[in-house]
Amino acid sequence: IILLLIIWFVYKKRPELFMRSPKNKLPYEVGEDTIYGVDFSGGIADALSRSDYREAVRLLYLQTLKRLSDEKRIDWQPYKTPTQYINEVRIPVFRQLTNHFLRVRYGNFEATEELFNSMKSLQEEIGKGGGS
Repeated sequence: IILLLIIWFVYKKRPELFMRSPKNKLPYEVGEDTIYGVDFSGGIADALSRSDYREAVRLLYLQTLKRLSDEKRIDWQPYKTPTQYINEVRIPVFRQLTNHFLRVRYGNFEATEELFNSMKSLQEEIGKGGGS
């Protein structure tokens, strides 16, 4: 009984001793994504200068959402999912851009310079109307 009390006491004071360490810890913090008050161009340039393509992809996608919101092509809300935006926009290039973003952000897909450049081209096509 004393041993159980000691274990219980240690567990209450230092619960991290009884937890497993995460195997695939993400190399970035998942914070709240917002499209307002963000310097997307500066953030993207900074991420690219550090070869942080994961962050560059995230910012590029959010920048696209901001532009679509400004053009009244989507109703941006912080609780909406990327799939909901696909249903609002309904153009194939936006679906492609969103799928790339989702694979990098949530699917542990490696973000590369080539992927970022591909997404940048898709963003430009969306800006031109995206074939809608």
